[in-house]
Amino acid sequence: MTLPEAAAPHVGRMLFHVSAARPQFCAISHAGLLTISFTSPYVETEHVREYARILTEAGIEVSVAASRTTEAELAEVGR
Repeated sequence: MTLPEAAAPHVGRMLFHVSAARPQFCAISHAGLLTISFTSPYVETEHVREYARILTEAGIEVSVAASRTTEAELAEVGR
């Protein structure tokens, strides 16, 4: 992603997500930092852990940030 010169120094990690009926991932890079975001209708996160493990074993530095969503939180949205 290329940002206007005045904005670029103020932006770190960039994210973008899509709504998903099945697990999907999006990738975007800015200033040499690749961000891969996972979107899923499921609460399981094993696929994200496995992806991070594979990258780490390949010698790629990985940082993981996750939002936790519980069944109770999802039920509140449906009301």
